[in-house]
Amino acid sequence: MIKLSVFEFFCRGIPEAFIFVLASLLFTKKKIDKKNLFISSILYAITVYLVRMLPIHLGVHSIILIMIYIVISVLINKITINKSIFCTLIEFSILSICELTNLFILGWLKVDMQGMLSNPAKKVLYFIPSLILFSSILALFYIVICKNRKTYLGVQK
Repeated sequence: MIKLSVFEFFCRGIPEAFIFVLASLLFTKKKIDKKNLFISSILYAITVYLVRMLPIHLGVHSIILIMIYIVISVLINKITINKSIFCTLIEFSILSICELTNLFILGWLKVDMQGMLSNPAKKVLYFIPSLILFSSILALFYIVICKNRKTYLGVQK
């Protein structure tokens, strides 16, 4: 069980969910409907909060969240299931790499991991760089790949 505090939910969960949903909309070139963006971001953040409270092994929650996020993307944002799966897997992969990079750097800097993970404020603060890196990579990916390609996700422009 990997519980989130309410503080982590508001300071990390909601911004991360917003970035996820926004990235999916940008990658699929869907028109950004602010209402749907807000609803799907909050719904996904709440889902993450609730799933992380389940007594399941590490990694299983990620698979559950991937499936739920795909359903949210399809039902609320009207993204096709193929594009939703593609975007979700890309986004989760990039986020995992960013968080592992952040953990590696924190370890290299000899940050007390137990102390950091037991304090929600420190945890949020120390993981902000991974969220910034995640946002930057997604923005760069969007600018370089999506805007400058004649074919994207198998569809000719």
